[in-house]
Amino acid sequence: EQTVSVESLDSLMFHICLVMLVMFCGYLLRVPIVLLELAFPAGSFLERSNLLSVLPLFLFCLIAGLALQSVVDSHFTDHRSGKSFIDRETIVRVSNTAQDLLITTAIARLGRSGLPPGVTGLGPFFSIIAETWVPF
Repeated sequence: EQTVSVESLDSLMFHICLVMLVMFCGYLLRVPIVLLELAFPAGSFLERSNLLSVLPLFLFCLIAGLALQSVVDSHFTDHRSGKSFIDRETIVRVSNTAQDLLITTAIARLGRSGLPPGVTGLGPFFSIIAETWVPF
């Protein structure tokens, strides 16, 4: 469904840009969390376990998508008719395609062991917990 003026912007491109905006905001949410891990002293639990740096981008994109959806619902939706400038069917198609690409690249990034680079398994994680008896 055409939700923006054809003369100014194509509706499909507009929805693709919305999904890209959510992905970019998810990336911006993830960066400080990963950098926070560098702030911990050497030898600490979080520094040794690499727990924050292996959090998936998908999680942060989900949070950014929920935030954008709440802003659109509260400020840019006609409350009488329930109409918005976002076409649900188009955004579902675009986001499903983006999710397919995200899953494909995540699988391609996995090493031979099936774990992301730099992660050697859950053994070191559990051994750190067993040594300190306190996860944080």
